Amino acid sequence: MKKVKIMMLAILALGIVLGMVSSAAHAGIPQEKGKFAIGIAAAFPVAGLSAKYWFSDKVGGQAVAGLSGGLSMYGGRVLFKFKEEENYYLYGAVLVGNWSYKWDYGWLGSGSESVFGYGLAGGFEYFPKSIPSLGLALEIGYGAVNLE
Repeated sequence: MKKVKIMMLAILALGIVLGMVSSAAHAGIPQEKGKFAIGIAAAFPVAGLSAKYWFSDKVGGQAVAGLSGGLSMYGGRVLFKFKEEENYYLYGAVLVGNWSYKWDYGWLGSGSESVFGYGLAGGFEYFPKSIPSLGLALEIGYGAVNLE
């Protein structure tokens, strides 16, 4: 019985940690100057669409539109590559955007709120050798959004 409780707690903790880490998958040619990629991005609790464009071999931009239930996010990121190898690169990112939340609690009331937010992140994007036009990214960072 004790092992079952420990296993359930470990799974819960892993789920919480993975929920705090943002991830993305982009289809396009491996990220280099002048290349464009589209994909799916997820950063708990928002998931949505993403588009990247590399202005140089080191600096890129990313537009993100996240829609998840009553929460939505529209923003942009500046990406900077720190290290690049054959099938992966390490990067940092600065994010600015607008987060909106709509709620409806029945007779208790309903409403909406929209605020500006920002964030910093670091991560890596990996391109499998079997599918080099697919990139999988994993990052961790800090975001400041003051929704009530």
